Amino acid sequence: MGPATILAPLREFFLLEASERTIAAYTPEQHRRVRELTDAGEERLAAARRSSSALAACILLRESVAALGRARAVARDLLLDDAELALLDVAREVPELPPDVLDGGTGDTARVRRALSTEDPLFLDRLDPAELARTRTALERVALTLRRRVEARSLGHVRAQRWGRLAAIAVVLLYAAWLGVRGRLGPVNVAPGKHVHVSSYKENPPDGHELVDGRPGFSFGVITNTEDSPNVVIDLAGDYAIDRVAITNRSDGWWDDCLPLVVELSRDGKTYTELARRETHFGFDVPWVARASGRMARYVRVRVARRSYLALGRVEVFGSKP
Repeated sequence: MGPATILAPLREFFLLEASERTIAAYTPEQHRRVRELTDAGEERLAAARRSSSALAACILLRESVAALGRARAVARDLLLDDAELALLDVAREVPELPPDVLDGGTGDTARVRRALSTEDPLFLDRLDPAELARTRTALERVALTLRRRVEARSLGHVRAQRWGRLAAIAVVLLYAAWLGVRGRLGPVNVAPGKHVHVSSYKENPPDGHELVDGRPGFSFGVITNTEDSPNVVIDLAGDYAIDRVAITNRSDGWWDDCLPLVVELSRDGKTYTELARRETHFGFDVPWVARASGRMARYVRVRVARRSYLALGRVEVFGSKP
């Protein structure tokens, strides 16, 4: 099986070339009759699916299958007149369906053909509840299959669908391209995998790398002892134009123990400049974002500006190489 064969269904889904050829080959009267019969089949199918009575649903579905079978016959033969259509053996229009392993071996196709060809007006009434339910399912399967095999749309409808689908795929491709460009040119989180220096450890692990791994998988990514200005320093291993620093608080409570929280930047690891300070409450659900607007830095320090301890869930540093 070649690539063209594999891609043919996808091509038809977007371009609808076969559908357009089928509709263009109809005569105006043929198209009208196909549409009329298809509408009747769809209406009965919809009513049957809403019905809580299995018997009523089967009656409606049998009529739906008959209408859709006749629509298929008219679409195939433009010379079929109303008298011939009334005498049509609709059971012959029923497609072969894959067997249902739970149906007791009868098969949905045989079950539907039997329901269509019987001359007993009470055939459906005489079925036991289990068989009636299976017949309902079989009739619905056949009705849906026939509906997919009858082309009743107008040329305008098909062309509008084609442009709609092509526009949708164009939007998806443009969005994917934009994501690729943004990923290459825009600021990304440059902290994962970078070295983290912690002023002290109350628990080790976590050892600090959890703070920048991009996943909030712990109650906290780091926790220090109580000390003066506890802090963590992230070494980005090179200068970056920093766009923003996003800090996610610990997830297990005690969120305000680390306030006031200060974010600082440095290029040499010795002299730090304050970027932002947080003195008001913030939980773990919404990160605190400190905007840097392209300031150059290699080191990012987050510290508590008093004697306390530092416990945070995650730190993300978004930047790009100059």
